[in-house]
Amino acid sequence: MMNPSELNFRYWTNDGICWAKNSNVQDIDDTAMGFRVLRMHGYEVTPDVFRQFEKDGKFVCFAGQSTQATTGMFNLYRASQFCFPGEKILDDAKKFSYNYLKENQSKNKLLDKWIISKDLPGEVGYALNVPWYASLPRLETRYYLEQYGGEDDVWIGKTLYRYDKFKR
Repeated sequence: MMNPSELNFRYWTNDGICWAKNSNVQDIDDTAMGFRVLRMHGYEVTPDVFRQFEKDGKFVCFAGQSTQATTGMFNLYRASQFCFPGEKILDDAKKFSYNYLKENQSKNKLLDKWIISKDLPGEVGYALNVPWYASLPRLETRYYLEQYGGEDDVWIGKTLYRYDKFKR
């Protein structure tokens, strides 16, 4: 059985990843999530995949779109934390997504039509306060399962893998 990073890499392209394996429409949400998982597992992926989602310093969910979605910007922010020195596109993505999320947090507008989550605003707030490099993965996983509905959470357009060993 393939681990999630091998599966992601199988469908990875120079333009990123699509929301479904038979689709040709890359989006920033899935591309950022795939980028992050692949980099975490040592795959060499270029951040140039994010250039198609950027125009004049702003990032959008789909090329040609003029709006952003909370989950897309949240995943872009998390992916941007896997930046190596000199990767300007990730520096720009981090600044833009951080500012977008902070602004919407201050307006209490951290909702997204693509996700029904127990506490998306809390999850985003945690990520803004605790950068990836300062987190402890095992504690963060347990915290996520307890706080954000590991059993009851419904994600639209995504597949969650739940292993019995994580059940209490």
